[in-house]
Amino acid sequence: MGVAFLVSFITGFCKFTFLMRMFDLMDRVLPLVLMRDIHNYADLARGFFVAAHLVLNRARIITMTRKIPTGTTLLP
Repeated sequence: MGVAFLVSFITGFCKFTFLMRMFDLMDRVLPLVLMRDIHNYADLARGFFVAAHLVLNRARIITMTRKIPTGTTLLP
């Protein structure tokens, strides 16, 4: 999940053409079409990993959510 986030963040940052022109990186970095594709696939992977993370930790999420109204918490 962390790697997908970093890839998505870096390619998203590089997609700003103003910054690319300001630092003269237009010809030195991947083409914008390829960066867009990498960015989109990294977002899909991140969404999958977040969904899997929520499914795997659903018991703890439910337990912690039930404790909120009573004011008690579970210490790790």
